[in-house]
Amino acid sequence: MAGELGEQRPAPIVELVRDLQRRVGSTAKIEFAPWAHCLHAAQFEPGVMIFPTTRSPEREALFLWVGPINEIHSQFFAKSGSPAVDDPRKAMAIGVVHGSALEAELQRRGFTNIDPGKNQTLVLRKLLAGRDSLIAEFASTVQKTLRETGHPANSVVAVGDFMPSRGYFAFSMGTSNAVIDRWQAALDASKADGAFDRLYASRLKD
Repeated sequence: MAGELGEQRPAPIVELVRDLQRRVGSTAKIEFAPWAHCLHAAQFEPGVMIFPTTRSPEREALFLWVGPINEIHSQFFAKSGSPAVDDPRKAMAIGVVHGSALEAELQRRGFTNIDPGKNQTLVLRKLLAGRDSLIAEFASTVQKTLRETGHPANSVVAVGDFMPSRGYFAFSMGTSNAVIDRWQAALDASKADGAFDRLYASRLKD
């Protein structure tokens, strides 16, 4: 299993995964790595699950899916107090995590001012340093990264919506249908008995 989180662990998503592992009888180790590495592992190595990740048309045939975990909307963010950017396409540069669904969507829409970074911390650092005009990210991820890097929550401001999406667990191709069914059943059960809300969903609102 692989995922990219920040310095604060266990995060709610990790606690949810551990609960699901208990339900399905999995003892697999949870590892943390840059997102591009996670995506590569899930595409080219057997028995890998990455989390959480956006399910998009471009990714649909690359993985087997369990979810949804959440429904979130990505936005463009600017450094507080920076000059207004009326059109993201005309921004000096848009920071985004390399290998993410957001980067793929920017590319699909024809943006040519993309500045990929290997993780959220580096993307945020370049925005705050003035090297990028905007970043494309989910609000919850931005706020988590601000906390973990010691920056005030008002260091950035949302300046426009980007795209809606849902988060899922993504399993490498070749994973048996029986395994996918067990994980989906475990997730459904956790939602039914309240564990999903207690361990994960309600904590995203804190």
